[in-house]
Amino acid sequence: MFTEVTRADACVALLAEVDFKWLMTGQGRWIDLARFHNDAAYSSELLEVALASQSFALRDCAALLQIHSKK
Repeated sequence: MFTEVTRADACVALLAEVDFKWLMTGQGRWIDLARFHNDAAYSSELLEVALASQSFALRDCAALLQIHSKK
């Protein structure tokens, strides 16, 4: 059971990252996912920008990524 939940969470997080990357691209910001995973300042800055966006989809996606990053 734990493995299924973990796998499902990983899939949700991966899909959220892909959505985040494309939604940010739509806002004119290119995302380096390797850096996003390894540079806390970079990822925090991008999430702050996304959370302040006028795009509901981008704000929602950023909030989901924040939840998954705390796990």
